[in-house]
Amino acid sequence: MILLDTSFLIDLLRGDERVLNFLEELSEPILTSISLFELLSYPNLKKEEKNVIERIFGTYQVYHFDEAAARSASEIAKRLSKLGKKINVVDIMIAGIAISKGINRIVTADKDFEIIGAIADIEVHIYR
Repeated sequence: MILLDTSFLIDLLRGDERVLNFLEELSEPILTSISLFELLSYPNLKKEEKNVIERIFGTYQVYHFDEAAARSASEIAKRLSKLGKKINVVDIMIAGIAISKGINRIVTADKDFEIIGAIADIEVHIYR
């Protein structure tokens, strides 16, 4: 399984060819409710974009930030803190979901995940 980070979904909405081609190669892409939150929170989100987001999240498996994800995310946060690394908490939550669900790969354009990948058992694929 592979988790699609919010940055990947943003580029998908923009029609980025690299993302579209990559998506066609995936067999079991996973999304998170955190990414749904991030996407729907954009202040200038158009109705057509919201409809596309809803369609995407209705098509693929969506995992949620539950107790197990919170425990995994807290461990990541503690390790990052010990290293003096400041990472967006939302990214830590997404990684926590992935790890708690046994997902071993994240596709993203967000370089913060490389830092997370260095301390957690998750492979990070930066596609840009």
